Amino acid sequence: MQGRSLVPLLKGQNPQPWRDAIYYHYFEYPGYHMVARHRGVRTDRFKLIHFYQFGEWELYDLDADPQEQRSQYDNPIYAKQVSALKQRLEELRVKYADGTDIRRVDPCGPRLIGKARRSVGYPRSYERR
Repeated sequence: MQGRSLVPLLKGQNPQPWRDAIYYHYFEYPGYHMVARHRGVRTDRFKLIHFYQFGEWELYDLDADPQEQRSQYDNPIYAKQVSALKQRLEELRVKYADGTDIRRVDPCGPRLIGKARRSVGYPRSYERR
């Protein structure tokens, strides 16, 4: 498990620098909860989610929408936050060495697509025509 010990916080200390965002990766699909595979980053105000199986993104402003009912991803007012959070998501993915499940996933099945398939050793003959 990645992360830092919470012991200093429990002892009333304020360790600096402390994290400004939390990274997570949910990849147990299909599974009990039936939540599509995704990775995300959460700050004190925003949550950016990438459902990479489907190429879909969601952004929630947790101050304005704490129940995460309305994605603001396509709202131009949040364009700067989207850009910054995408960068932070990738920084944290690299920091925690999360190389799992990073290939593009074909929504019609678990096959790798095109060049990604060849990059892990599949010959061209495996590609759909």
